[in-house]
Amino acid sequence: MLIGINRDLKHGEYKRYYINNILCYDIKYPENLKEKFFDIFIFNHTIKNILIDIDLNDIKCFIMQDYQFSNMKKIYKFLKKNQIPFIPDIMDWFVPSKDAGIVKNLIKSIDTYLRMYFFYPKLDNRICISHSFSTFFQKFRINSFVLPCTSINMKIAELNQEHHKRKKLFFAGNPGLKFEKEKLDWVIKAMYEIQMPLELYIFGIEKENAIKNNPSINKYINNNMHFNGIQPREKCLKVLEQSDFSLIIRKKSKLSIYGFSSKICESFSMGIPVLATDVGDNKLYIKDMVNGFIAYPSYDSVKEMLIKIAKLDDKEMLKLKFNIRNNNDLDYHHYLDEFNKFIQNL
Repeated sequence: MLIGINRDLKHGEYKRYYINNILCYDIKYPENLKEKFFDIFIFNHTIKNILIDIDLNDIKCFIMQDYQFSNMKKIYKFLKKNQIPFIPDIMDWFVPSKDAGIVKNLIKSIDTYLRMYFFYPKLDNRICISHSFSTFFQKFRINSFVLPCTSINMKIAELNQEHHKRKKLFFAGNPGLKFEKEKLDWVIKAMYEIQMPLELYIFGIEKENAIKNNPSINKYINNNMHFNGIQPREKCLKVLEQSDFSLIIRKKSKLSIYGFSSKICESFSMGIPVLATDVGDNKLYIKDMVNGFIAYPSYDSVKEMLIKIAKLDDKEMLKLKFNIRNNNDLDYHHYLDEFNKFIQNL
C-alpha cells in the first residue's frame, strides 16, 4: 500500500485508488506556511483514518519518508500503540537555501535537527538512502538498511550507432538561485574556456533568471548552452534519452554528502551515462568509462572531466551506453532479497 500527495485535495481529505493491483492513497500536500501550520493538526488524523480504513491487523510495517518531526512522532506513537513497526526512510539532510526565506530556513533547520538527533536515534530500525547516513547513526547503535534511489527500467530508446558531433549534456532540476545546489556555473564556465564540441541543455531555470542571480556567468554563455525553464517531465525525459550524458555536479555539503540524487537512477534506467562529482555514495555506483565519470568536487576537476569526455570517440561512447543497458547497478531487482530480509527481521 502506498500513500502519496495530491495538490488538488483539501485538508483532511484522501483519495483511494489502485495502480497495477497496488492500493494507493493520496493526501493533501501543504503548499504554503499557513497550510503547513494546519497540517500539523490535520495530517496525523488523515493518516490514522487511512490506516484504520485498511485494517490495522493487515499492516506488517509502516515506512515513512522524511516529514515534519511533530507529525512523524505522532504517527510513530499511534503505530507503537497498535504494535506496528515504524521505519523512517531517511533521504535528505536539509541545508538552508537562498531560495527560501529566513523563517522557512529556520523552521526546517530546527525540524531537521530534532529528527536527526532526537527522533531517529531512538528508533529500532531505519532505511537510509546513503552509507553516510548509516555511518552517522552507527554511534546510536541503530539497525540501518542502506537503500539508494533505485529504478524500474523505463523504455530505453534504441541504441544509436551514430553520435552527435557535439556531445549533449543534460540537466533537469532546481540548481538553486546561486547554483548552490548544482554547480552548473562550473560547467558553463568550463565549456566556454575549453571551447570543445559540447552542448548543454538545462531544464528548470530560465536564462534571464540565471544571469540575474549570477551576473558573472553572462560572459561565458554562448549558443551551445540552452536554457529551457521549467518544462513537463515528459519533455525533459525525451531530451534526456537523446543526450550523451546527464549532469550531477555538486560541491561538498551536508545535502550532497548524505543525500543521493534520483537523477542518477533515472539516467541509468534510460541508458544514459552520468557525469558527477565525488560526493556521498556517487563513486559506489558511477565508474569511469563504465557508466559515466566522476570528478573531485572542484571547478578544475570538473573542467578536466569535460575535456576528457569531449575527446571520446564513437566507439567509446557506444561502449558506455552499452554497459548501462546491460548492467544497471541501480535496478531495484538487485535490492529485493536484502530488503525482504530486513523487513522479515523486524
